Order: sequence, then C-alpha cells, then structure tokens
Amino acid sequence: MQNEENEKLSLGALREMWRNSVRLSRMVFRVRPWLVIGIFTLFALAAGLTYASSGLRALLINDLIGSAGSGVWSYSIIFLFGAVILARLLPDLVWQLRDYWNWIVWFLMEEQFNVLVLHKRSELDVAIHEDPKYQNLFQRVNDSGVW
Repeated sequence: MQNEENEKLSLGALREMWRNSVRLSRMVFRVRPWLVIGIFTLFALAAGLTYASSGLRALLINDLIGSAGSGVWSYSIIFLFGAVILARLLPDLVWQLRDYWNWIVWFLMEEQFNVLVLHKRSELDVAIHEDPKYQNLFQRVNDSGVW
C-alpha cells in the first residue's frame, strides 16, 4: 500500500517536472530559437562524432594490418590517421561550444525571469507594496533569486 502511494507521488512529480521542462523550453525557444536549435544540433553532432571516431579507428586498424609487411604508408593510412586525431579533438571543441551556449541561455533566462517578476510586481496595486506581508514575500523572492 505504501509503495503504491510512493509510486503515485513520484509519477505526479515526474509529470510536474515534465510540464515545467516543456514550459521552460518554450520560453527559451521564444527568446533565442536558433540557440536552442544549435544546442540540440551539437548534441546530435557529438553523438555522431563518437560513432565516427570508432569507425575511423576500425578503418585505420584495417589499413595498418593490410600494409603491415610492406613498410609503406599509403595516402589512406595518412588520411585515416589525421581523421582519427581530428575525431578525437572535435568532441572536446563541440562540448566547449555547447557549454558556452548553455551559459548564454542561462544568462538570458535569468534576465527574462527577472523581467517577468518585475513586470508582475508593477501590475500590483501600490497598497499591496506597502503591506508587510507582501513585502516579506517580495523579499523572499529577491533573496532566493532565479535558480
């Protein structure tokens, strides 16, 4: 019985997190749509680079084994060796770019949330701003900030 209640609560919490995630994603997409598309493209590129790196290493090994007795390096071996090095370095660059873009999104969303809070506060009546109960609420919102 207790386990079923925990599952219901956890499913409700997951549903709420999903709803908030979709709402936040829409808000980010409204602010900078190309940045969001770019971040998702970088995720796909990083995954593709991982598979490409494995395939390039396999091709390099096959070429090295094929030319093991001759002692001659063909252009394909040199090309594959360069491609393996590039495939090893590119994911780090992609992740750095993704982190930078995530930082920009964080900064833009923090600014957007602060503007939304200020906009809502400006819509309130002046008497509400003078009420100590609401002043405490405003102070808590300002202290906790946007996280």
